[in-house]
Amino acid sequence: MHRKGTGERIDPFDAFERLRLEVIGLEALANAANTTIDDYKIPPSADRRGLQRVHALVSDTAEKAKALVELADMLRESIMTRRESRQG
Repeated sequence: MHRKGTGERIDPFDAFERLRLEVIGLEALANAANTTIDDYKIPPSADRRGLQRVHALVSDTAEKAKALVELADMLRESIMTRRESRQG
């Protein structure tokens, strides 16, 4: 596998691991946004629908990011098992 714009080769496992770490960062960002929304106090007279919609979208993003992290962890374990069986 080649890195875009370079002649340098990248190991597919390294590329996968980088993608996995990016997804973990996305999950952390979504969770931080969700916590911020939960802690945000709006005046009782304000229209809450906009904030509730944002909260729902951020919560959905956090849940999907968590599912991606779990999938990435499962795939990583599978890759590691295959790598070890080929080397050993």
